Amino acid sequence: MAGLLLAALPAFPVFAGENSAKQQAEFVSNFLSFVEWPRGAFLDEKAPAIVCVLGDAPVAAALQKDAAGKKGMTHEPVIKALSSTELTPACHILFVSSKEMARWDAIQKTFGMSSVFTVGDAPGFSSKGGIVEFFEQGGHTKLKINLKTATKARFKISSRLLKIAEIVEQ
Repeated sequence: MAGLLLAALPAFPVFAGENSAKQQAEFVSNFLSFVEWPRGAFLDEKAPAIVCVLGDAPVAAALQKDAAGKKGMTHEPVIKALSSTELTPACHILFVSSKEMARWDAIQKTFGMSSVFTVGDAPGFSSKGGIVEFFEQGGHTKLKINLKTATKARFKISSRLLKIAEIVEQ
């Protein structure tokens, strides 16, 4: 059944046997089309979307490559690789690698109630207050979404994206 849903969503490809960083980068880039940010999150309607990556150079590199093909979007992605000591609430999307999960509480405090769409690949990321968690199943990258956290941060997630995700109750 999930395969049929995915076939109906060409913007959300799930690749068997390909590099996990590439798969995750494609999902992250596509979130810009399937998530509505709260009013005021962008300086104006053509402002770039700042996509920050904390702790995973392969995902940052894959996002840089993927972003090059995203010209013409309403909010073109600009990728920022952050060091483990550099955090900025100016991000629209924050990818947190599993290597940084020991600092998750501090990361959440840094961003506070700002509308940062958090994405991670650590087991339990979504149940610990992250919005989207990537996990592998049968050679595919899948999603878990914490709808309560997304709603609290004032994000509206497309039903098309929700259909292919597992919804997590926090």
